[in-house]
Amino acid sequence: MEKLSIFIPTRNRANLLNQLLQQIFFQVKQESYTLTDLKIYISDNFSDDDTYQISHKFIKLYPSFIEYRRNNSNLGPIENISIAKDFLHGEYCWIHSDDELMEANAIKSVLSILNKERIGLLIAGCKTYPFNMSAYKYDNYSSFLKACAIQNQNLPLAHTHLTANIFLLEIFDKEIYKTK
Repeated sequence: MEKLSIFIPTRNRANLLNQLLQQIFFQVKQESYTLTDLKIYISDNFSDDDTYQISHKFIKLYPSFIEYRRNNSNLGPIENISIAKDFLHGEYCWIHSDDELMEANAIKSVLSILNKERIGLLIAGCKTYPFNMSAYKYDNYSSFLKACAIQNQNLPLAHTHLTANIFLLEIFDKEIYKTK
């Protein structure tokens, strides 16, 4: 079982997925990561572009590092994320949007934090929002919500930025993402 599962929900963004996977595997090679460190999970939400071909190009290059699943229909983005719990095997899950590029050394920074202490939810630094945000760590989702109410009212903005969320898989409640 890997420490970090990087879960990439995708639909019809083959070119962006290609760029993201290039960035991820550049870091994998640079740091000589193994399967005990991380694994990539791609959930293809019934794409009709080259997503399958791009995914399998990387599977051929890094067969042990990628699991690919294609849904039989377009489940919608929320449902495509909610299946993560049934798909992943790592201790931690990083839901990484297919349209967000990964900064250099991002994996190294995240694994450095996760290898030092047990964290329920890690909200990684993000340049998308107009406030300065470094990594925030919480024991569980309740402590995150309490911090939002008391300490930092801007935090929910970062939390809604999908790629900023890294969490202990055992606390992931897929019911949060259900639309039905």
